[in-house]
Amino acid sequence: MKPFSICPLLKLCASGTEHPMPIFSLRHRTLYTYTEKVASSVNQARIRPRDLPGQRLMSFEICTKSRVDIWWSNQSEPPQSPAWEEVADLLRDPNTPELQDALQFALESSMVRAFPDLENYARQSFRPGRPLGEAAFHLMNRFKRDFRFMPGSTSLKTTLEMVFQTRCGVCQDFTHLMLGCLRSLGLAARYVSGYLETDAAPGTQKLTGTDASHAWVSVFLPGKGWLEYDPTNNVLPGPRHITLAWGRDFSDISPLRGVIYGGGTQTLKVEVDVMREAV
Repeated sequence: MKPFSICPLLKLCASGTEHPMPIFSLRHRTLYTYTEKVASSVNQARIRPRDLPGQRLMSFEICTKSRVDIWWSNQSEPPQSPAWEEVADLLRDPNTPELQDALQFALESSMVRAFPDLENYARQSFRPGRPLGEAAFHLMNRFKRDFRFMPGSTSLKTTLEMVFQTRCGVCQDFTHLMLGCLRSLGLAARYVSGYLETDAAPGTQKLTGTDASHAWVSVFLPGKGWLEYDPTNNVLPGPRHITLAWGRDFSDISPLRGVIYGGGTQTLKVEVDVMREAV
């Protein structure tokens, strides 16, 4: 059978004024190959970049071409914040629309279930009275030390307990684990999906399709919005992180989801290119 592909092109560019931040062209190609004829197929795609402070969608067409203006700044430390217990207390009695909206991200979800070892692990970073931003930053640092990035080591059927026990996984797993840690303490945290620009190895040319669909965490801070953390890379997201969507976990924001009739056995291939342009 001939393959079925969805090939969105996302354009990141400046708004016509002098712009100090990088400009990117993005290409995301998803290829499905079926061993038998597909009688019908209905799919939902989540590939439209979000409008955010530091990221602006400049245009979008149904043919999945987009233009986005980005001005994220690099951060090495989290902003000042109140003690994490104060934030958790506010979420126990959400008396404002902001808190009520955030509360949904403090509850368990289908792919992020709490278990005792997860809370115990989180409390090593969340000492009494420690500022929320600082505690989450410390937790992110420990993920880089305690867990190993290993593509192919997990699947959608791998539970959080299994990832925690084996201490290996991919960005989706580490994001779910950090969400579980934060929610086990009564904090609101959401799963963020997007793209990440990567570098070629020293002395080599960047290969096609080697950039990544990526995932990271954002933590709710009343009055200031959401603080972003990338536990896979141990960094605070910056101008190389391009946001597409957020939800309670991966099941909320899977880039492509649908139903097919027929098709037999299916194979999936995803290629992502994030190409930096001259400003």
